[in-house]
Amino acid sequence: MSEHLLTHLATHTVGLGVSLLVGGVITGWALNRLRLINATTEKSGPHSAGKIIGGAERFLIYLMIVFGHPQLLAALVAIKTLVRYPEVRAARDAAGDDDSPQRHFAEYYLVGTLVSVCFGVAVPLVAEGVYRYALLHL
Repeated sequence: MSEHLLTHLATHTVGLGVSLLVGGVITGWALNRLRLINATTEKSGPHSAGKIIGGAERFLIYLMIVFGHPQLLAALVAIKTLVRYPEVRAARDAAGDDDSPQRHFAEYYLVGTLVSVCFGVAVPLVAEGVYRYALLHL
């Protein structure tokens, strides 16, 4: 294996770890900051499932970006939205009730997805930039 390939692999291994671990923390922080989750509800239910889904989502997005297929991101978000559509639609129907569980879920879903996707796209781009910078300056 060439040194450049090993450096590229190491860069993206670290990038993937950052995407999964730090991305989860940042997403959780944003949801906490907006009061969409709290310490008591986070341990079970849709919030714990959301952590697993978010990690899987960032993993897939990372691979899509690294392997040059960002168009698949649209398919991923579309599939995720189709699966969650009943909850989001119920939230739209309960739009007048600010405290409804459906509205709360829709906000949780939308904010969590947006933060997770943005982080999932940004990290591999930064990792690739770091790798290319290292190639030019080492």
